[in-house]
Amino acid sequence: MNEYKHTLTEAFLYQRNGALFQWAQDYLRTDGNNEKLADYLDEHNPTTIELIEFPLSKLVRIIGPEDGLKFREPQDVWESRVISLKQSIKKGVKFPPLIVTDFWGDLQLSDGSHRHEALIRSGFKKYWTIFFFSKPEKSTSIRQPVEQYKRNY
Repeated sequence: MNEYKHTLTEAFLYQRNGALFQWAQDYLRTDGNNEKLADYLDEHNPTTIELIEFPLSKLVRIIGPEDGLKFREPQDVWESRVISLKQSIKKGVKFPPLIVTDFWGDLQLSDGSHRHEALIRSGFKKYWTIFFFSKPEKSTSIRQPVEQYKRNY
Protein backbone atom coordinates (compact mmCIF):
# COMPACT_ATOMS: atom_id res chain seq x y z
CA MET A 1 0.00 0.00 0.00
CA ASN A 2 1.32 3.44 -0.95
CA GLU A 3 1.23 5.73 2.06
CA TYR A 4 1.98 9.42 1.60
CA LYS A 5 3.56 11.70 4.16
CA HIS A 6 2.12 14.71 2.33
CA THR A 7 -1.64 14.32 2.16
CA LEU A 8 -4.51 15.99 0.37
CA THR A 9 -5.82 17.19 3.74
CA GLU A 10 -2.45 18.76 4.45
CA ALA A 11 -2.52 20.48 1.03
CA PHE A 12 -5.89 22.05 1.89
CA LEU A 13 -4.46 23.34 5.17
CA TYR A 14 -1.44 24.83 3.42
CA GLN A 15 -3.74 26.44 0.85
CA ARG A 16 -5.82 28.08 3.60
CA ASN A 17 -2.58 29.45 5.08
CA GLY A 18 -1.35 30.78 1.73
CA ALA A 19 1.48 28.23 1.58
CA LEU A 20 0.38 25.84 -1.18
CA PHE A 21 3.61 26.48 -3.08
CA GLN A 22 5.61 25.34 -0.03
CA TRP A 23 3.46 22.23 0.30
CA ALA A 24 4.17 21.38 -3.35
CA GLN A 25 7.90 21.89 -2.80
CA ASP A 26 7.93 19.65 0.25
CA TYR A 27 5.84 16.98 -1.49
CA LEU A 28 7.89 16.95 -4.70
CA ARG A 29 11.17 16.65 -2.79
CA THR A 30 9.95 13.68 -0.72
CA ASP A 31 6.87 11.60 -1.61
CA GLY A 32 6.70 12.93 -5.17
CA ASN A 33 10.28 11.99 -5.95
CA ASN A 34 10.32 14.80 -8.51
CA GLU A 35 13.21 17.09 -7.57
CA LYS A 36 13.54 18.36 -11.15
CA LEU A 37 10.04 19.81 -11.07
CA ALA A 38 10.58 21.18 -7.55
CA ASP A 39 13.79 22.89 -8.70
CA TYR A 40 12.08 24.29 -11.77
CA LEU A 41 9.22 25.70 -9.69
CA ASP A 42 11.71 27.16 -7.24
CA GLU A 43 13.76 28.84 -9.98
CA HIS A 44 10.87 30.21 -12.05
CA ASN A 45 8.52 31.58 -9.39
CA PRO A 46 5.26 30.51 -11.07
CA THR A 47 1.75 31.79 -10.64
CA THR A 48 -0.26 29.28 -8.62
CA ILE A 49 -3.91 28.52 -9.20
CA GLU A 50 -5.64 27.24 -6.12
CA LEU A 51 -6.08 23.58 -5.43
CA ILE A 52 -9.25 22.57 -7.27
CA GLU A 53 -11.14 19.40 -8.07
CA PHE A 54 -10.74 19.09 -11.82
CA PRO A 55 -11.97 16.64 -14.51
CA LEU A 56 -9.37 13.91 -15.07
CA SER A 57 -10.34 13.69 -18.73
CA LYS A 58 -9.11 17.25 -19.26
CA LEU A 59 -5.61 16.54 -17.92
CA VAL A 60 -2.85 15.57 -20.36
CA ARG A 61 -0.29 12.99 -19.22
CA ILE A 62 3.35 13.37 -20.31
CA ILE A 63 4.51 9.94 -19.16
CA GLY A 64 3.28 6.49 -20.11
CA PRO A 65 3.79 3.66 -22.58
CA GLU A 66 2.01 5.34 -25.52
CA ASP A 67 3.84 6.77 -28.52
CA GLY A 68 4.08 10.55 -28.63
CA LEU A 69 4.38 11.20 -24.90
CA LYS A 70 7.23 13.35 -23.61
CA PHE A 71 8.50 10.53 -21.37
CA ARG A 72 8.04 6.92 -22.44
CA GLU A 73 7.90 4.14 -19.90
CA PRO A 74 7.90 0.42 -20.74
CA GLN A 75 4.40 -1.07 -20.70
CA ASP A 76 5.23 -3.57 -17.95
CA VAL A 77 6.68 -0.89 -15.65
CA TRP A 78 3.72 1.41 -16.31
CA GLU A 79 1.18 -1.34 -15.63
CA SER A 80 2.92 -2.47 -12.45
CA ARG A 81 2.90 1.06 -11.01
CA VAL A 82 -0.69 1.80 -12.02
CA ILE A 83 -1.98 -1.54 -10.68
CA SER A 84 -0.19 -0.97 -7.38
CA LEU A 85 -1.78 2.48 -7.07
CA LYS A 86 -5.19 1.13 -8.01
CA GLN A 87 -4.87 -1.43 -5.20
CA SER A 88 -4.01 1.42 -2.83
CA ILE A 89 -7.21 3.20 -3.83
CA LYS A 90 -9.20 0.06 -2.96
CA LYS A 91 -7.53 0.06 0.46
CA GLY A 92 -8.59 3.66 1.09
CA VAL A 93 -5.37 5.54 0.41
CA LYS A 94 -6.02 9.18 -0.50
CA PHE A 95 -3.55 10.48 -3.05
CA PRO A 96 -1.84 13.86 -2.89
CA PRO A 97 -3.07 16.35 -5.49
CA LEU A 98 -1.94 16.09 -9.08
CA ILE A 99 0.26 18.92 -10.37
CA VAL A 100 -0.24 20.59 -13.76
CA THR A 101 2.09 23.13 -15.39
CA ASP A 102 2.40 25.04 -18.65
CA PHE A 103 6.18 25.37 -18.52
CA TRP A 104 6.87 23.28 -21.60
CA GLY A 105 3.94 24.34 -23.76
CA ASP A 106 0.32 23.44 -23.19
CA LEU A 107 -1.03 22.43 -19.81
CA GLN A 108 0.54 19.11 -18.87
CA LEU A 109 0.30 16.74 -15.95
CA SER A 110 3.82 17.31 -14.60
CA ASP A 111 3.43 15.16 -11.49
CA GLY A 112 0.96 12.34 -10.99
CA SER A 113 0.62 10.51 -14.31
CA HIS A 114 0.54 7.08 -12.62
CA ARG A 115 -1.96 8.30 -10.01
CA HIS A 116 -4.03 9.90 -12.78
CA GLU A 117 -4.29 6.60 -14.66
CA ALA A 118 -5.05 4.63 -11.48
CA LEU A 119 -7.81 7.10 -10.57
CA ILE A 120 -9.39 6.83 -14.03
CA ARG A 121 -9.24 3.02 -13.96
CA SER A 122 -10.86 3.12 -10.52
CA GLY A 123 -13.82 5.11 -11.84
CA PHE A 124 -12.90 8.60 -10.65
CA LYS A 125 -14.08 11.40 -12.95
CA LYS A 126 -12.30 14.28 -11.19
CA TYR A 127 -9.52 14.77 -8.68
CA TRP A 128 -7.80 17.55 -6.77
CA THR A 129 -5.19 19.33 -8.86
CA ILE A 130 -2.74 22.21 -8.37
CA PHE A 131 -2.04 24.38 -11.42
CA PHE A 132 1.23 26.30 -11.86
CA PHE A 133 1.70 28.82 -14.69
CA SER A 134 4.94 30.28 -16.03
CA LYS A 135 3.43 33.77 -16.36
CA PRO A 136 0.44 35.33 -14.59
CA GLU A 137 -1.24 36.27 -17.89
CA LYS A 138 -1.19 32.61 -18.99
CA SER A 139 -3.33 31.64 -16.00
CA THR A 140 -6.28 33.55 -17.45
CA SER A 141 -6.62 30.80 -20.06
CA ILE A 142 -7.83 28.45 -17.36
CA ARG A 143 -9.28 30.79 -14.73
CA GLN A 144 -12.57 31.25 -16.56
CA PRO A 145 -13.12 27.53 -17.28
CA VAL A 146 -12.06 26.70 -13.70
CA GLU A 147 -14.49 29.23 -12.24
CA GLN A 148 -17.27 27.94 -14.48
CA TYR A 149 -16.44 24.34 -13.54
CA LYS A 150 -16.43 25.21 -9.83
CA ARG A 151 -19.86 26.86 -10.11
CA ASN A 152 -21.29 23.73 -11.72
CA TYR A 153 -20.09 21.41 -8.92
